[in-house]
Amino acid sequence: MKILLILLYALILAGCATGQAMKGTYDQPVTVGAPTVKEFDTIPPPALGKVVVAVYNFTDKTGQRRPSDT
Repeated sequence: MKILLILLYALILAGCATGQAMKGTYDQPVTVGAPTVKEFDTIPPPALGKVVVAVYNFTDKTGQRRPSDT
């Protein structure tokens, strides 16, 4: 009986896995550049070298209740 159930499950799963070829022709995705991209390319680097940035603790107010290390 177990073997029959296993074969039935395998047959059902194999039926879902049949690959069908996509019909029609599809073009490659087109990337559209935003107008701000050119502006970011023209920004000069900082005069004094790297900029130091600090991020302090803050509470999660997104409502997602995801676990956090902090």
